[in-house]
Amino acid sequence: MAAWFRPSRPNRPLVLALALAVLPLAGWAAARHLDGASRDRALAATVPQEVRAGYATSARCEACHPAQYASWHRGYHRTMTQYATPAAVRGDFADVTLRDGDSAVHLSRRGDDFFAEMVDPMWQYQVDIGQRTPAPGEAAPRALRRISMVTGSHHMQAYWVPGNEGNNQLSLPFTYLFDDRRWVPRGQVFLHPPEQDHYDEQVWNVSCLRCHTTAGQPLALLPGGGWKIESVLGENGIACEACHGPAEAHIAANQNPLRRYWLHLRGAGDPTIVNPARIAPARGAEVCGQCHSLTDVSADIELGAGKTYVPGAELERTQPLLRPLHPTPALERYAAEDPL
Repeated sequence: MAAWFRPSRPNRPLVLALALAVLPLAGWAAARHLDGASRDRALAATVPQEVRAGYATSARCEACHPAQYASWHRGYHRTMTQYATPAAVRGDFADVTLRDGDSAVHLSRRGDDFFAEMVDPMWQYQVDIGQRTPAPGEAAPRALRRISMVTGSHHMQAYWVPGNEGNNQLSLPFTYLFDDRRWVPRGQVFLHPPEQDHYDEQVWNVSCLRCHTTAGQPLALLPGGGWKIESVLGENGIACEACHGPAEAHIAANQNPLRRYWLHLRGAGDPTIVNPARIAPARGAEVCGQCHSLTDVSADIELGAGKTYVPGAELERTQPLLRPLHPTPALERYAAEDPL
């Protein structure tokens, strides 16, 4: 063997020293990974999951519709509701203490997790809606909660923490304004009647879910009667299926490439999905109107199946529009000029 190719004898003490130095680091990294994974699993058990039957989620639309997917992905609809990841959270959590009157909230961040130390949100909510009356001199209990979800991505962002009953999400009492780069009390950005001394829409599942997610179902009926907050979603945010309808059947039908090309060559619509550009103008406008209008929803529908409207259907069959009780000439003129 050539001298230049002869391997040198390993320096065993050096190898041993390096191994002893690396092993603790490897163990620390593995433990940190497992700890993070266990925290993620614990948090996932407290937030609504994307499991509505018939819905496929937007991730499965991208392969066949890359341009449309990219356009949607850049927009604000996608990020209307998100899980609280570093990519989603825009508020300042750098050991910030926020005060509103006698109330204080301390915000912090640990790695990829965001926390709020605050009055126990379930206790406070029960006090606000009259389900609990504090005893004289009773101090409000405090709790450390991990931020679970965020709502809003355009002008401001609201934050939610698990309420520890089902998978209900309760509001952080402060909201972050993007342009001002500051926190403000929740009641200063969400409107409520002047005679009401607090903002009571504090449960995400029964207030924000209807329009800030795709196909949200807020409540689960119990076999013996009654209900519990155990929400499920088609997808977080306003995703493809919010405007095109559930896509599971569409994806299954189009596994056959001959079918796809035949529809393309004919220039015909696909009956397994809704294209708002191909339906009647009034029905197309109602696709937006499911959220961008004032509508009512039957309590039975809300409890049983969530919002049952699907794009292309007549909106008022499931969400009656709320109209003014008194004549409003200006509004009537506007409607006459633009009936859609």
